[in-house]
Amino acid sequence: MTRIFLDEGVPKPLARSLRAYGLNAVPFPNDWKQLSNGSLLARIESEGFDVILTCDKQMPFQQNLAGRQLAIVILPTTKLLELVESVGPLASVLGQARPSLAYRFRVAPAELLQIN
Repeated sequence: MTRIFLDEGVPKPLARSLRAYGLNAVPFPNDWKQLSNGSLLARIESEGFDVILTCDKQMPFQQNLAGRQLAIVILPTTKLLELVESVGPLASVLGQARPSLAYRFRVAPAELLQIN
């Protein structure tokens, strides 16, 4: 099963909504706030996550993803209501994310658009 990590800017309740679709989603732990993006990605990988959901549109351009064992998926908004309304389409495409790649999530039609 794909393990999904929610970055700090992603509303924590989204994890519960994704779990309702049978996905293993974990919100950002408060004690990780001091980690830089590079250290965060390394920590997420060491914890066995496959995908990080983020609203940080710059993350894929600031980090070298070559050789990484996880994918970055950029969400279109930080607004919880909009994210919860699109959780079904999001859940349906997260399994398509491949390691070392970054994607933008598009709601309609539901798809991951590769950006690197």
